[in-house]
Amino acid sequence: MKTAFFNPQKFPELTRYIDSGDEEWRHYPLQQIFPTDVSKALQEHLGEDHEIQNIIHSTKINAEHFLKALRENGLEDRIKDCVHFVVDQESFDYLNDQGFAVLLPPASRIIDLMEFMLRLKRTGLTLCPGGDPKEEEIPDFLHELGIDFIRIQVSETQPADSEMLRIYHTGLKETPPTTILTHSETLPAQLNALFPEMPDTQIKWLPVNEDVRQKLVSRGFEPLDSVWK
Repeated sequence: MKTAFFNPQKFPELTRYIDSGDEEWRHYPLQQIFPTDVSKALQEHLGEDHEIQNIIHSTKINAEHFLKALRENGLEDRIKDCVHFVVDQESFDYLNDQGFAVLLPPASRIIDLMEFMLRLKRTGLTLCPGGDPKEEEIPDFLHELGIDFIRIQVSETQPADSEMLRIYHTGLKETPPTTILTHSETLPAQLNALFPEMPDTQIKWLPVNEDVRQKLVSRGFEPLDSVWK
């Protein structure tokens, strides 16, 4: 059976991919994203006289958690004059639908976003509502460019709990995967550690893009052609 293990909140485009075809996919997410309590941080940094001019959103899910927290704390009006920067179309569409001023750079890469901000001279205080620090690149870029910013962690990534892993173990044992949608070159090693009993000699690795495919090749795998070139 074709099987996927990606985080659906982090990779919504992959959810659309496995849902759009005629073939059946089994989806066992190894991670999920949950909101954190940011009430104190929002009250501290978004006071009536706050100096934040820009807000950079790394993902749509983090933007959703951020706006929900603002509304729960009655602070949404405090960001009405801020410019929101995003690096993907989904975040742009979401924030635009919410009525905010949103800018998406010509190329959807973080480095292009930073250059875009500098060209627009949007160098005032910047707020970054993001996820786990180890998964966020934007604060590092802002630091390198000397842009003043405040980071608020609005979400955290948690691994599948023991009960979910037990369910996954049972499913993989009863119906071993034939093809695995590979969203990261480290996924084979991760699966081997979590499910050592799963036979991997007959598995076909389907990389999501050419970058992942090349990295799998460098690790000794013979993956299929990537989903997206």
